[in-house]
Amino acid sequence: MLYLVACILSSTLIVVTFKTSKHYSCKLFNLIVINYLAATVLGFVTMQATFSSEIIQKGWIWFAMFIGILFIAMFFIIGKSTQLAGITITSVAAKMSMITPILFSLLYFNEQITITKVAGFLLAIISVIFSIFKKGKPKQGYQLLLLPAIIFIGTGFIDSIVKYVQETSIPENETGLFSATVFLIALLASLIISLLNKQGLKGYTHGPTLLFGIFLGVVNFGSLFFLIKALGHGTIDSSVVFAINNISIVSLSAIIGYIIFREKITRLNLVGIILAIVSIGMLTFL
Repeated sequence: MLYLVACILSSTLIVVTFKTSKHYSCKLFNLIVINYLAATVLGFVTMQATFSSEIIQKGWIWFAMFIGILFIAMFFIIGKSTQLAGITITSVAAKMSMITPILFSLLYFNEQITITKVAGFLLAIISVIFSIFKKGKPKQGYQLLLLPAIIFIGTGFIDSIVKYVQETSIPENETGLFSATVFLIALLASLIISLLNKQGLKGYTHGPTLLFGIFLGVVNFGSLFFLIKALGHGTIDSSVVFAINNISIVSLSAIIGYIIFREKITRLNLVGIILAIVSIGMLTFL
């Protein structure tokens, strides 16, 4: 349970960091690149390792490369969807993607299905929708359907792959090494994109961007590292881990947004947070 709490806190701090960095004129792409660099360094330093031919021979290396590239791809798609389809629809698509790894864990790994668990999952889905719903008319066009659909499928697919590789390929003592390698691949992909855009080092020496990027890398590494640890701990079913993780991040982010950033919470959002707490109780203790 401790790993799951650490994952929730790390993931929530990612949202808080992005939100705070906007007030310091930090460019998003630069922030992301520095974040991947910091996460990579942290991972290899923690494991007291370097990227070598030995790592290339690991059974999980192809999964790490695939996930790292997907990280970058989903980042761009989420950004585009936010601009074109709207924040609400994009957020719903990203958080509802938990359905995919939940079903994957239940069906592929034959986790126990109970009436209480099903009720908890359904309540979790409702709570997420209620927690992030905001009034507003999204822009129309194919993006309204296509981009959120890609996010729903892509994010759920990544989480499912993480679960699969954790279960089949990652030894307990290589969790940090795997996480570091994923971020290294994402870093290399982002640097290639940066070079193709002829951006060079412009903006990377900006003080606040460096500081926020480094902190973002630390919590980003933690979010993946602790998720894999939580999935492999065995005390809670993986399907329950994904559900609790997602709804807790949404609820905690909403509460922090209200307290720190003075974001408005509607009655429907408040109902969603309450339902999230109830669903966590059902999935954890019943």
